[in-house]
Amino acid sequence: MKLARVVRAVPTDSADSFHVEPRRREIEHIPGAVVLRKSRFYPIIILITLMVASGFYYVANTHSVATTATFNADAVQGKVALTGAELRQVVLQEGITAYWVGPDPGSKYALSVLADGQVYVRYLPDGKGLSDKKAAYKVVATYVTANAFAKTRDAATAVGSVGFVDADGNAIYYASARATNVYIGLKDLDLQLEVFDPVAGKAILAARTSGMVRKIV
Repeated sequence: MKLARVVRAVPTDSADSFHVEPRRREIEHIPGAVVLRKSRFYPIIILITLMVASGFYYVANTHSVATTATFNADAVQGKVALTGAELRQVVLQEGITAYWVGPDPGSKYALSVLADGQVYVRYLPDGKGLSDKKAAYKVVATYVTANAFAKTRDAATAVGSVGFVDADGNAIYYASARATNVYIGLKDLDLQLEVFDPVAGKAILAARTSGMVRKIV
């Protein structure tokens, strides 16, 4: 029985070329003959394909993880002007407890997490002002504070202070001479919040409005 044989073709250019002479028809009656010959190479091809694909996936996935880690590291140091979606993503990925007064159309946000656990969310109108340290931007701070409700309520008893319990049951305090800074002692949580707004009355309004100052989730 004559099987296919490799023969040299006449070179068409400077490089040699070759082709496989067609097999004679008499082998076609042998069940599975051609399939068996080809199938020897299938596992090797599949294995090589899987190895290459795995390599690309590993490299791409490692790069993605490294990029995310670098981005988050910069973000928690206030080095990135974040969109609302990015702010939420970093907060959730890093397990940060942070509060804000909700999204502000057209704004971006700077997130700063200090070593002692203090967290600041600063609003950047039109995404501008990331490196500006002036007290010209709305800020919501989150402080870990034991007995936050009682401490905030007690602070309101000082002369020149204003205090009340809001509709959500949280203690509110601010100095009448400095109403741009309003403190909120959350009930049943060891967290105190501070809302700063350079526009007179806005921080008080945020504290008085039920659900306006809320956790980023």
